[in-house]
Amino acid sequence: MKNILKYNIETRNLEELEMPQENKLEFFQEHVRGLIEFVSLTDSIDMIVDEEGAIRGDRATSLTIVKDNKTGFEIQLFGHVLFTSLDWETGETVGLNEVQREYIEKNVTIRLQPLKIDLVKLRYTI
Repeated sequence: MKNILKYNIETRNLEELEMPQENKLEFFQEHVRGLIEFVSLTDSIDMIVDEEGAIRGDRATSLTIVKDNKTGFEIQLFGHVLFTSLDWETGETVGLNEVQREYIEKNVTIRLQPLKIDLVKLRYTI
């Protein structure tokens, strides 16, 4: 299956995307709107996020907080999140299977936390 899930920060919803077989890097960069970084959610589910989200002004207005309610894992990042999987034999990023999709839909909570920027101290606060 070539389909992946994207958490869209504008709509605040999960969207299904069809991942192309070619030019995956460009596809991922387009959808996170920046350089990519992989973060493992589980042993079989990866998140692709914007590596520079914290230093880019257009996304530094809110945190994207992803929590796996089953394991307690939580991460704070900026921008859109792509959920993918990995073919362990080839090392290639692949789409999610039905079990992985259901896991995300049942166990993962995503929320946006607005940030307040203290211009005097030049730091972010929640």
